[in-house]
This record gives sequence, C-alpha cells and structure tokens, in this order.
Amino acid sequence: MTFVHIERLILYSLSLLFLAILLGMVAAWIWAFQRIARGLTLPPRRPIRPLPTAHWGAGTILLVVLLYLGSNIIVGHGYAALRAPSGAGRAEDHVAAKAAPGAPRADESVNEAQRLTPLETILLTCVANLAFCVIGFPLLRLLSRVGPPDLGLFVEHWPLQVWFGVIAALLATPATYAIQMIATSIWSVREHEVQKMMMDQFTPAVAALALFTTVFLAPLVEETMFRGILQRWLTRLFDPRPHSTLPPPDPPAEPVEASSATPGATPGVEPGSQLAVVVTSVLFAAMHGNQWPAPVALFVLSLVLGGLYQRTGSLLAVMVTHGVFNGFSTLLLIAQLSAHHLKG
Repeated sequence: MTFVHIERLILYSLSLLFLAILLGMVAAWIWAFQRIARGLTLPPRRPIRPLPTAHWGAGTILLVVLLYLGSNIIVGHGYAALRAPSGAGRAEDHVAAKAAPGAPRADESVNEAQRLTPLETILLTCVANLAFCVIGFPLLRLLSRVGPPDLGLFVEHWPLQVWFGVIAALLATPATYAIQMIATSIWSVREHEVQKMMMDQFTPAVAALALFTTVFLAPLVEETMFRGILQRWLTRLFDPRPHSTLPPPDPPAEPVEASSATPGATPGVEPGSQLAVVVTSVLFAAMHGNQWPAPVALFVLSLVLGGLYQRTGSLLAVMVTHGVFNGFSTLLLIAQLSAHHLKG
C-alpha cells in the first residue's frame, strides 16, 4: 500500500468519524430540547462530588504561573542550546517564543535554518506540558497542600463524569463554532503560527502529535490551571461568607443531598462562583489572544467549562469537554490538510 493510499484511508476514516460526531451533536441537541420542554435542567441538580473551599491563596496562583512559563522557557532555550550550541541568543529567543503558547510572533529576519519545523514546535509544547505535570503537581502538593481531591479530580463515578463531559462538548461545540463564524465575518482572522506551518509541512507524525497534545495534554494542563486552581481561588475570593484557610477533610464520595445546601442557593453553585467563572473565562480567552478572533468564541466555551465544573464538581468532566472540543477542531484541520495535500 502506497503512502497516497494510506492518506486516502486516513481521510476516509476521518470523514466517518466526523459524521459520527455530527450525528452525536444532533442527538445531544434533540435531547437537550426535550429536557427543556419538560422543564428539566441540563446540568445535574447536585454535584457528583461537592467541591471543597479552596484553601490556597495568591502565592499558589503565582507559583502555577511561574511553573507554566518556566517550563516553556526552559524547554525552549534548552532545545535551542542543543540544536545550535554556538548560535546567537537571538535564535534561542525564537525557539523559546515558538515553544510558549501565546508568545508573540518571531522576527521575520531569523535565519530559515534556525526556524522550527511543525513537528519540533508541537513536540516542544508537548514536552513543556509534560514538564509542568511532572514538576508542577508534586510542588503544588508539597508547597500549597493542593491535591487531586481539592481540584475535583476523583475516580468515583468516573463513567458519569465522562458522560457529562461528552454531552457538554456535543452541545457546546456547534454553538462555539457558530460564534466563531460570526466573529470571523466581523474581524480579520489571525491564524495560529503552528497551523500555518502545518499547512506547509504536513506529515502523519505532526498530525498524531498534535492530536495527543490538544486532546490530552492541553486540557489536563489548562483545566488544572484555570478551573482547578484559579477558578476555585476566585470563587473563595468572591464568596461573601466566612471560610477557613485550612485544608478541609476529604469530602464524601456520594453526591450531597439537596437538603444540605445553603438555603436559597442552587446545590453545587457557591456564592461568587458566577463572577469567578466570568473572570476565569476572560483570562482563558486572553491566553489565546494570538489567534484572534478565536478568543471571542473561546470565552463562551470557557463559560460552559466553568459552569460545568461548578455544577458537577468534576475536573475530569471539563477536561473531557475540552479534549473533545480540541479533538474535533484538530481532526477538522487534519482532514483539510490531508485533502489539500492529496489535491496537490
């Protein structure tokens, strides 16, 4: 079987996968309309597991930011030193800027030989995210006493968590794309640097690594930072009720009863959480500002992610939603690149 035949087989498989996802979106929206017509809510009335009050402060937020930026900078400069140990510092700056998501575009005068390939760019991002996970989680546990239960990561009822995440993704993805289409009709599109490189140097290895990074690593890192750490802290910050700064005991594994909720409040939704979701979404969209006007649609998607997190108490659910959305977007790009390559 030739390489062209393999590409055609991949394109055909992607087409079937897209058809299945589209049918899933239609089924999810029909289910949602039926529930609304019957007066039922879409999110669960009670969290799968109640989120404990965040006991960390601004120092932990600063630590997370430094870990994220530091992992990208160290990986970028380290690779630059290995790639061109005798090169100028300017080339190292170029590599570091490529490795860090949201970094400004590199100077066009950089020598072509020093430019990263799409595979190198995605690989550096992948390594930086892995470094954040390997180093960041133990440091958070050691310095801030922040563990998986504090963030909403637990194994109880994991099929239900995944189910909520998939349903949320099937509902949110078409709405997000509709907003993106409106935004692109108003503003000029600024393509992501990696996307432009993939258009010129598309390979199966790039496609596979891009899928792994966008579907698994990016949701793990970004949802831990934005929903698990930042949104939880902002919820406590905006909460008018008194709270303790000590780590709480492990919460029960079973969903709480409605009678245990604060009178007049929606079970699973804390006072101040709505404002925390909005502020987190603004920062989440701003991090993707180099892909304008994508932040407009990503802000709405982030509102869905933040609301789902508050209502379910599950960080896994929002990771699944984020991963399915990213996977759909990446598969769409890969299908377009494959079709373009076959025509060429």
